[in-house]
Amino acid sequence: MLPITPYIILLLYWLTADECPVNMNFPVTSDVSDFDYSVHALKRLRGVSFAYLNICSIVRKCDEVRLLLEHSNLDFLALGETFLNESITDAELHIYGYHIFRSNRTIASGKSDGGGLLIYASDKYSSDRIHTSCSPNLETIWLNIQLTKSTPICLCAFCRPPDANVSISLAELESHFSELNITQRFDIVMMGDCNIDVS
Repeated sequence: MLPITPYIILLLYWLTADECPVNMNFPVTSDVSDFDYSVHALKRLRGVSFAYLNICSIVRKCDEVRLLLEHSNLDFLALGETFLNESITDAELHIYGYHIFRSNRTIASGKSDGGGLLIYASDKYSSDRIHTSCSPNLETIWLNIQLTKSTPICLCAFCRPPDANVSISLAELESHFSELNITQRFDIVMMGDCNIDVS
């Protein structure tokens, strides 16, 4: 059994399959108080802040994301539905003060476009990628975040494609825990897009 502490935070962003409700209205202004943006599932754990957005193509919204990070205290921003492929370089997505961890949708997913995950991780913290997956039923990025004199955090950003089998997606997610092979105690933060209509 993995040495997981009882404190597990789930930051789940529930969507129906046909929704893509990113509404970031950034006026051209230097006054941060004028910014009107919507960040889903913002949560803090021991002073570290986390948020997730279904971005529906980061290339078209990169300037808005840059403004969001420059004028907020977000430490880790996960983006789903990035629509990235190998033709877009990390340099094009770079934001000062953040490291990029990305996972483009691959042929293994059985889909030719869409999907993809990206995490902007503040360079204030030591973060390492420990696992990435892309299947027809689940896309994930797992990071190990080391904190000074505190329990490390394992961050998982995930997306379940709308047409994926729910049972298989959950089984794959569960199997990732046994694949992590982390030997120390850690807290887990999971945030992403379940694409499940719970109404």
